Amino acid sequence: VELEGLRIYGSPLSRPYKHGGETEEGDVLGGNKAFQANSFARVAQIPDSGVDVLITHGAPRGILDTINGSPVGCPVLLRKVQKLRPRLHIFGHVHCQGGAPHGDARAWVDAEQGTVYVNACNLGEFAPKDGGKLYPPVVIDLPKPPARTEQDAVLYVGPDRAIQTTLPPHQPDKHVRIVCVSDTHTQEELLAMPEGDLLVH
Repeated sequence: VELEGLRIYGSPLSRPYKHGGETEEGDVLGGNKAFQANSFARVAQIPDSGVDVLITHGAPRGILDTINGSPVGCPVLLRKVQKLRPRLHIFGHVHCQGGAPHGDARAWVDAEQGTVYVNACNLGEFAPKDGGKLYPPVVIDLPKPPARTEQDAVLYVGPDRAIQTTLPPHQPDKHVRIVCVSDTHTQEELLAMPEGDLLVH
């Protein structure tokens, strides 16, 4: 779809944590089999060019996808994203991302490729009712085309995986404000949702 000149492509691709890397034969499907099956076919459906904002449920390997010190993202998706070079790649699935190489961050900028990566998971390892955390949405002001470089995107992600408590005024003539949430697991009513132009969930 297209919004304010931004070309957006979304896929339900969600590789299971325990997967076979370069082959699907080792994938251990979890409860969401409808999303986790046929991962490579879903990656192949993603265009090779002409996408500004890519949305997938699963993470690319090695980017904001670390659990217990190990990356769980998909290497095939990573290669696709690096070829596509979208301005923004939003994903979720990895609730408790933490550790090297990106620490406890929810966003990372690949300055060489010109892509901003966002892990939009709101739910920590456990739901709030079980003593876990629920993180705020990630908010991104993405300049309208023809702006292209990663420096053009303004992310409001503060310490402790939280967005800034006060967002600056939205400038709809200059930016598209994207509000990102993921993996809320029926806890979305507890989120304080800022206003924006596009909600990605």
